[in-house]
Amino acid sequence: MELGARANTLYNGIMDLNTPRHELQQAWTKIMAHRDQLLGMHGVEVTPLVQPIDQQQQQQPKKKGSGPRNTNKLADPNEEGYDFKTKLLKLCLARAGGRGVSVPKDAMKYTTTDAPGGGWVACLTSELLTGGYASTEPVQNKRTAEQAVARLAVIGEFPGELGPDGGKAPTAYKPPGSFASASAEDEARGKKRGQPEPESFNNPKTKLSEGLQALMQKNVVKGDIVYEAKSVQDGSPNEQYVASVSLPTYYQGKVWEGEPAETRRDAEASAASVVLEALADIIAPALEEMREKKAMKEVQQRAEFSAKIEARRAAGLLPPLED
Repeated sequence: MELGARANTLYNGIMDLNTPRHELQQAWTKIMAHRDQLLGMHGVEVTPLVQPIDQQQQQQPKKKGSGPRNTNKLADPNEEGYDFKTKLLKLCLARAGGRGVSVPKDAMKYTTTDAPGGGWVACLTSELLTGGYASTEPVQNKRTAEQAVARLAVIGEFPGELGPDGGKAPTAYKPPGSFASASAEDEARGKKRGQPEPESFNNPKTKLSEGLQALMQKNVVKGDIVYEAKSVQDGSPNEQYVASVSLPTYYQGKVWEGEPAETRRDAEASAASVVLEALADIIAPALEEMREKKAMKEVQQRAEFSAKIEARRAAGLLPPLED
């Protein structure tokens, strides 16, 4: 689950004393926003976070005319960045009966493909819809392509919900050369200007956390993985660190040590890699079993979801499927 992966990454960052405080705060904000979005998708009312009093007092007075920026993506479908995917899902859930429907993560199945002349287009299918939808105008990336086809679905399934003009269509694809400020190196790599590097969950520490979760068959908590890093050339311009890691909850009395590295973070990643290699024979089958159980649970959830949708459609609570 994406929420669980983000939580594990945040935990690793908290335990890593080299991680800047502002990065942890940003990660926490993103996790809570993602959690609130999941709760909203299931019809659970979310109470907005209240800013601590000490932070309120530290805020600088706002300049005249500089009101709060509107960050609600559902505010105006005629504005750039409107979230058509969330709008579509909420409308479909309301039509299907609201809180009585447990929605699997793939309830809306988006498929993105390369457009012949460059850019991306997308298709959308779902049991919540009366038919399938496809976008034809190429856009800059996969995420925008999904938003474009979601907009078409809202227009087709719920006429008038986006206003008389059907909302603002996502910006069309522009060839890489049209971005004057993008460097040739960025274009060669396919990097999109103005977008941060994607957060990676593929580092050894995260893999070790996932592997231990599979071995223990429970979420990893503080104290299950303990890292200790120390300097091997204290005060030297070429200072290096060596880290050790232990798993006191699962494997008592055993400590693994990694290779020297230039930073504490890299040293801890090296130690985690040593553990992954040492326990590879038991971690691999445990991960496979965990993923199989997760897949079976998703299949069961989808079957229950399909049965509820069909029952509502048979009762006339949903429009019939198109032939």
